[in-house]
Amino acid sequence: ADVSASKDRDSVVRLFVHEVSRVFHDRLTDVEDKQWWWKLLAEVCEAEFGLQWQPQYESLIFGDYMRRDARVYEEVPELTTFQDKLAEYQMNYNVDNQK
Repeated sequence: ADVSASKDRDSVVRLFVHEVSRVFHDRLTDVEDKQWWWKLLAEVCEAEFGLQWQPQYESLIFGDYMRRDARVYEEVPELTTFQDKLAEYQMNYNVDNQK
């Protein structure tokens, strides 16, 4: 992993929130359990990292697909940017795989 992608403490905490949520939260099916998870994670972020919980933490997306040449695992800045990148990849795939 490219260490330069993690520029500050907030970036690392956001990555932590994303990763532990993908491992645990994504498996929860009950709304009550999901609310419990976010409350617990907010408490951990405040107690361990000194950071106030931000509502956008619940919808973070990280991946290594935002830069075509440099596969850096980084936060996707906005959903529309992510959608545009996926559309670009789909278009390139379709062009490269025409019959």
